Amino acid sequence: MGMYRAKLAGRLTGTSLVLAYPAIIIAVVVDWITNWTIAAVVFWELPKSAKELVTQRLTRYIAEDTGWRNRAASWICRSLLDLFDPTDNHCD
Repeated sequence: MGMYRAKLAGRLTGTSLVLAYPAIIIAVVVDWITNWTIAAVVFWELPKSAKELVTQRLTRYIAEDTGWRNRAASWICRSLLDLFDPTDNHCD
């Protein structure tokens, strides 16, 4: 999230961006694996597409689902992810 804050502030450019790439790549891979394992178990559903990440899944559930997945996704976003997002609105 620190890198995301720097990007939002327009400070993640040039050398700092190149140095951030390995961490970004690792974060995306971990997110993808989490979506195919932990999130698949929590939501009892495989991801909608092979490239989908956890936040995309949560955003989709909030926008399209009206049942328990919507409530669970909303809770995860509000109670866990929004706390660390500099915009305080991670899933929207």
